[in-house]
Amino acid sequence: MANEWTKVDFYGPNNSGQITRYAIADNASVSKFAVLQLLDNRSVSCGHKAQTHFRIAAEEHIAGQGITSIGCITQARMRFVASGAILLGQQIAPSSNIAEANIMTSCAISAIVGEGNSGVYCEDTLATGETGTARINQ
Repeated sequence: MANEWTKVDFYGPNNSGQITRYAIADNASVSKFAVLQLLDNRSVSCGHKAQTHFRIAAEEHIAGQGITSIGCITQARMRFVASGAILLGQQIAPSSNIAEANIMTSCAISAIVGEGNSGVYCEDTLATGETGTARINQ
């Protein structure tokens, strides 16, 4: 994939990013630091859907190995690519454009399903294509 997030700082116990395990289908292939959609409070998918509830993969998941869980980062600062204008302090969510995998947009302007509370805040003011830092607090 392209545009995976990159690590800046991990928080939590032992500065590990406070990894939480989620169920994932065995047939899913996921790159490390890719955006995953949150299906419910303990399941994720590598599918693309515009929503505020997402996680960042802490590890690679290779399809067909019989592994049905993946670690996701819940406490960190990471770098991402923007789609559209994002202001300092705004919450962000995955872009609704399927061609923009792992690219984020402002919750204020996206076609988001839900309340618009992602728990991920932008620490920069960005335009389309720029790279910025986000604080993950999920």
